[in-house]
Amino acid sequence: MSNALVQSKLGGSGSGSSSPVVSSAVGFNSNTTAGNLLVCVVWGTLTHSNSLSSPPTLSLATTGLSWSLAKTALYADIAGDTGGRVSIYYVANAPSISSSTTTVATATGSSISSMNVQFALYEFSGVQQSSPVDDLEATNTGSGAPPSTPNLSTSATDLILVACISEDAITGAGSGFTLGVAGSGNLAATQYILNKASGSIATAFGTSAPDPWGCCAAAFKGAVTGKPRVQASFFGF
Repeated sequence: MSNALVQSKLGGSGSGSSSPVVSSAVGFNSNTTAGNLLVCVVWGTLTHSNSLSSPPTLSLATTGLSWSLAKTALYADIAGDTGGRVSIYYVANAPSISSSTTTVATATGSSISSMNVQFALYEFSGVQQSSPVDDLEATNTGSGAPPSTPNLSTSATDLILVACISEDAITGAGSGFTLGVAGSGNLAATQYILNKASGSIATAFGTSAPDPWGCCAAAFKGAVTGKPRVQASFFGF
């Protein structure tokens, strides 16, 4: 079974000058289908009121769902007293979720002068329902090149999803990727590939070299389908 994007949506956002900061509550565009893979990408940034540069801590809540953290990445800009984090969460073999069911994301930090949080929701079909994660990678505080992670090493035909957070705009997808939902000012971005054959998978965005950034990537295994049974008949002469 091929994996496919069913729906995606930019979710809620929130900002403030004290911790925690909670996003607005947003749900999927339409009811999700039971058994599909749900993904939520959460981005958070902060500016410190002193010389710290620690990124915010992120969390996620949806009624009726228990999200698993796939991978997280961060950047810390000591010179600018800023930090950012991006996290990929997922629910495999998820129950059907009503579009009226909402999700909220929370960012926490210390000694902040400002902090922001936002998220994006995805629903994918055709992904293995049990133990779907094939590989996970991340790069923290990257610079001097387009956001990327070490190559993913996959063993199946996979859904590949890459997410990044940066101080500069992310404007282009990498080779073979489709740009997904972007956050505020394109500083928070995603890209994905459906049904990518197994191997060593590069994850770089096709953009300029923003500085600094954090980038994480997840490979989810495509659903395994049984091969048709073939019955052979032999006739004697």
